[in-house]
Amino acid sequence: MEIRSVSLVSDSQATNASSPSSTQTSTQVSEETKNPAIELVSDPLATKDPSAESGIKVSGEFSDFIKSALGGDGKKEVSEEELFSGLLEYGLSGVSKDASKFYAEEKIKLLTSMRKPNGNVSHEEVAIMALSETVNKGLVTKSAAEKINGEAFKGAQLDANMDSLFDHIGSDTDLTKAVASLDDALIKAKTFMDSADKSTAEARPLESGATGRASSTISTIESRSSSVSVGGTQNMSIGGGFVWKPISESDKKLAVVLPEVLANIVSKVEIHSSLPPSEATKIAEGRFAGNANGGRPHFRFEKAGGAYGDDLHLVAYKNDGTTLSWDIKDGSKRYD
Repeated sequence: MEIRSVSLVSDSQATNASSPSSTQTSTQVSEETKNPAIELVSDPLATKDPSAESGIKVSGEFSDFIKSALGGDGKKEVSEEELFSGLLEYGLSGVSKDASKFYAEEKIKLLTSMRKPNGNVSHEEVAIMALSETVNKGLVTKSAAEKINGEAFKGAQLDANMDSLFDHIGSDTDLTKAVASLDDALIKAKTFMDSADKSTAEARPLESGATGRASSTISTIESRSSSVSVGGTQNMSIGGGFVWKPISESDKKLAVVLPEVLANIVSKVEIHSSLPPSEATKIAEGRFAGNANGGRPHFRFEKAGGAYGDDLHLVAYKNDGTTLSWDIKDGSKRYD
């Protein structure tokens, strides 16, 4: 099969552009995909499913946008999580340039701040957090963002598991690895975005969080009161996912994110000057802002983190009456 890339054109233009005299094989636009961004030059026995053929190229506005969102033409392979991130940005571009731009900038910041010591980062989690911050900024309504979230989630599926998004980590036999060549991924995504399935995709709540990463269980939390020191070691145990964000993007005030395993089992979060916590040691109480970004509880405070001083203790009160606490050496610094 000979395959060549063409720019996006209308169906009628694509039909008229075919010239039998220009090659000994017939030129035709795939009838199954109805995708004017793909032109196939094939023999009569060739398959009509472009996504099943390696080497097919897709070009045009959609392709250029996603490639740019993913870092440029140099990328040869993409995971479901990365594709999802790019599709969110594409969806926001249909709302406004400001929304898409803010999301892209926020995503870059989060890719740096949320990267683990081993270099790995959850692109799905970063994307959902960036989308949530775009909502908080007032650049897109929550309902519109959740519709875009649902469409991007479905459009980013590269394997048979339609309920999760996976990354590039693992061997070829790893069931939690889902990657494809950039061209194949673009074709699948474009086909979905042009189909009726896109309009029927259900809105996906931002609180649904990330799906592909390994989740911790409640059993990892000790039933007694626990204290986790984070001042100098960055040790965010208890399932992982703790964040002390002294200046949030949405309101420039302190935001605290707890591990996913604490979702729905923490009644309140407070800042204390010493332990054990009491009314005498209480400095401030956070306002619960919902579960998001991987299903993690979010709490927001009335001041920036630095305003609360140093040598602090963040205390989470569990529904069973026990507490968990994190030692914060410097309230103005980020810990995660």
